[in-house]
Amino acid sequence: MSNGSIWKQEGSKNTVMTIVLATLITLIAILTLNPFDFNFTDSAITESKIIPFWALTIFRTLVAIGGILTIVYIVSFVKRDALLYNTTSKEFENIQFAGLWRLSTFTSWCFAGLSLAFTLLAICSWAEILDFSIPHIVLKLTILMFPVIYSSSLFVTIIVTYILIPGTQRSGRPLENWFKIPEQIMHNLNTIVLTMELVFGNIPINFDAFTLVILFGISYIIFAAYNEKRTKIYFYSFLDPRGNRSPLIHIALLAVSLICFVAVFIANLALNQWHLQTTFLLIIGIPFILYVKMPKTIPNK
Repeated sequence: MSNGSIWKQEGSKNTVMTIVLATLITLIAILTLNPFDFNFTDSAITESKIIPFWALTIFRTLVAIGGILTIVYIVSFVKRDALLYNTTSKEFENIQFAGLWRLSTFTSWCFAGLSLAFTLLAICSWAEILDFSIPHIVLKLTILMFPVIYSSSLFVTIIVTYILIPGTQRSGRPLENWFKIPEQIMHNLNTIVLTMELVFGNIPINFDAFTLVILFGISYIIFAAYNEKRTKIYFYSFLDPRGNRSPLIHIALLAVSLICFVAVFIANLALNQWHLQTTFLLIIGIPFILYVKMPKTIPNK
């Protein structure tokens, strides 16, 4: 097995193309980024059209506490023997996955963002109850974070359900880790609670936030490349930039993440116009992107 990183191996044409592509997308996103100067009131964050104010506050508080406790738990107590993609061999290897390294996955990034977003939402709600003044920058940050984290978490759920779990099943690798409680919380419950917030809350979603969705995804790709250079491991094998279709895969991932944002944006608009009907459609639709039960039979490789 070679000890070199993918960045030092021969045949790096696709790697260079992927880096150039990521750089161009990043520059375009930065150039199109605007100050998000839009008007909103405190009630846009703290009030609900369908549930009592105190119920929304309790919901946000419970999700924030649950999210923080989940992160602390997986970092402090959960150790997994995970099959991770080693780039020097292009094979999956059984590696212990524990401690702060658990926070290196895109799932953990999104879940940490979810926990922070709900913490800010809970603070805004409690500030209204206790008659405290919240700085406008905190309110704006909360409004901007919600659609970015929601669309990114929706992206995680879709990728896990339709790519990662089926890929693991086809290869004959163990599926158990995908269906343990912490993983279920971060892969499925994340989308459920964010959808509940979308339905219960009254947070305005600005379409200009799509540039932040791009930058959030690109920042993870940069981190993943740095982490590979240090550990020779990619948590997601499809991020290996050496593949013949690597640039296309990265474009596809970007497209899916933006589709998720557009879906969240449209759902927000629809809720403002047809709240009951849209809520019904969300209740019907969300289960189709969740994968909560491990298959009884696993096909041989």
